[in-house]
Amino acid sequence: MCCGSGCRGCMYKGPEESLPHFAYSEYDVPAPVSRYGHTCLEGERNVQKNGQHYIIRVSRVWGLPVLDTDAPDVVQWLYEKGMAGEPVEICRGTIRGFSYAPDIARSSKVLIEEEKEPGIYHMTNDGAATLYDGACALYDIMGWDKNLITLRDAQMCTHRAPRPQSAVLKVTKCAPLRHYIDALKAYTEQRVKKS
Repeated sequence: MCCGSGCRGCMYKGPEESLPHFAYSEYDVPAPVSRYGHTCLEGERNVQKNGQHYIIRVSRVWGLPVLDTDAPDVVQWLYEKGMAGEPVEICRGTIRGFSYAPDIARSSKVLIEEEKEPGIYHMTNDGAATLYDGACALYDIMGWDKNLITLRDAQMCTHRAPRPQSAVLKVTKCAPLRHYIDALKAYTEQRVKKS
């Protein structure tokens, strides 16, 4: 799967290559490949026009409290399916980071309290994976049967917008967040306590 623009993310061949080389830092010049990306960039530029600012970029946010009217985030959805023993189908998809909402909140608070230099900050948990890999990690943590997770054929996975193979955000301007698997463990511990 490739956005077709020849971006760094499209050039990523997989785990055999060094992922950090293909990750995007806060200093890289954005080159969005979709309407969504262009809209995000336009929003960032509008914020930058208004003086001092913090722009926090995240990826695949999960761990937010969900109201009755909200759809669950992807990790919550996987957790609920796993608890019910229901099968799930997942496309391998883009390699990205995971951003655990409580970790983002703590890191954002530090940014403000320590009066860090205004600008763009990436806040994602350490480690990057496809959604399939993340689902397998969650099922391993919970001791669930990973055979309930089906990896869909790339031809069956259609996306409305072009996507690069890698959309990893490199965190360089603030303290790195814990590994996403450690965040998954903390999330599952909280869920089990609430049950």
